[in-house]
Amino acid sequence: MSFARLVLPALAVAFVASLAAADESDVVTLTSKNFADVVAKEKLVFVKFFAPWCGHCQSMAEDFKKTATELKGKAVLADVDATTEEELAKKYNIDGFPTLKLFADGEEVVDYNGGRDKESMIQFIERATVPPFSEIDSADAYKKFIADNKEKNILVGAELSPANFNKFRKAAFGLRDVMPDSMEFIRPKSAKYVSIDAYKADELYLLRVESDGTHRPMKYDTDSDESLEKFVKGAALPAWQEFTQENAELYTELSTPIIVGFFKDCEVAECKIMEKVAQKKVDNGKVVFAWVNAVTLASFLDYVGLKDAKTPVCGYAFESDARYLLPEGMEFTEKNFEAWVDDMIAGKVVPARKSEAIPDPSENTGPVYNVVGDSWSDEVEDSEKDVVIAQVAEWCGHCNKLKPIYKKVAEELKKASVNHIKFAMMDATENDAPDGYKAKGFPTIHFFPAGKEQKGIDFDAERTSKGIIEWLMEKTSKKFEFDVSTLGEDPVPEEDEEGGEEEGEDADADGAQDDDGMDELEEELKAVEGEEEEEKEEL
Repeated sequence: MSFARLVLPALAVAFVASLAAADESDVVTLTSKNFADVVAKEKLVFVKFFAPWCGHCQSMAEDFKKTATELKGKAVLADVDATTEEELAKKYNIDGFPTLKLFADGEEVVDYNGGRDKESMIQFIERATVPPFSEIDSADAYKKFIADNKEKNILVGAELSPANFNKFRKAAFGLRDVMPDSMEFIRPKSAKYVSIDAYKADELYLLRVESDGTHRPMKYDTDSDESLEKFVKGAALPAWQEFTQENAELYTELSTPIIVGFFKDCEVAECKIMEKVAQKKVDNGKVVFAWVNAVTLASFLDYVGLKDAKTPVCGYAFESDARYLLPEGMEFTEKNFEAWVDDMIAGKVVPARKSEAIPDPSENTGPVYNVVGDSWSDEVEDSEKDVVIAQVAEWCGHCNKLKPIYKKVAEELKKASVNHIKFAMMDATENDAPDGYKAKGFPTIHFFPAGKEQKGIDFDAERTSKGIIEWLMEKTSKKFEFDVSTLGEDPVPEEDEEGGEEEGEDADADGAQDDDGMDELEEELKAVEGEEEEEKEEL
């Protein structure tokens, strides 16, 4: 036996052992078998849900290990491979990587969306070691706390059940950095200390304390489907203020519309009128009011389509991406504006639909038909033909890659005499699809089978000519055969749109979508001093 055959295996074992030793870290590996036990027994657990193929996860791995070592004894840092621990990923709604969550005393309390460097994570976790609420141990201490926090919102919960305490703590962790100067959280040890009429143990109230010390309590329905965090964000908003990057999150998560005016400053007459009406309609429960600096947040102004409006005021609902416009030609007086607001509160104002001009039929002859908001019904809801509709954006890199492929598919099927399928495309930044089909990402593709029931099906295959045709062969209302091996290579765009966004890693392979305009706007609104939330790779 040669020397090499004797020595090399031993060297290999030693090498593997050295790698294992080098890879040792203070990060705990969690699985479905030990997750509950580890999270329950530790005071704070910072969990990273990752995928082995995720580039962002790999980039932060070393900083995550260093953070675990530096905070050893204060908090546990743990990893979950979401590709193998599918039940855990499903339980915690993991839809992108990495996703980082903080658990306190066994309960999930907040998602972490800050920097993925060691310093940022350490700062966040060390701050989490300090309770985000104050304990109140007497009636006098309660009164003093209220008196010391004028012009603030205070969330109060005394003698809370475990379930309601978890809601309280989760809201406190989630909101203290969103509303650092306007929000406090207190937990009186006895309900007797709380000077709210008819207050009972295990109730949650939000107090809005005025400058004179008076305060109006708003009770949270603990049986409501609305999260406590969302309730506080809505109830804590003042009757009127400027909408800024710093406070945008308070508005973007509201289920109610915001009536918003876009001005260079609030010294103009229209802004003063809005403020007067807003003060009259305080706590109406249906709409909130704000003004936006039309210069610093010009992207918001552009998005709602009021760039050239004489009076740049509208209602806008972030949740549904719906716009509510002033009547055409309305004189903007306090009386007229208040009447329109009353109609908004009563639900009488119908959301507007964006649409470009309907194309001339003589010029819109295929093979890919141009659809606009006002032609959707005629072009897409076709009972005689199957219709494939792609919603795109000019700035979207994935859309520009799809367009020549999409056209090729339409041409190939036409050559193969597959005439019962119509291909259409719509610029969704200039046109609104009906509710239920609005783009959640770009490109968004729906398939509408022929027939009386016009119900769109989400396209969920590869965005290649082969992938699209094979998917259509399965979904079509009239079966057809097509030899996809004859397709050859897919075409590529002649050149990317200037300013188009860069292709994302693995995005095309699994049909993942680019962020849509609404997501892009929200990211810009959330950005403070240019620091945007870290990207995630989609699941």
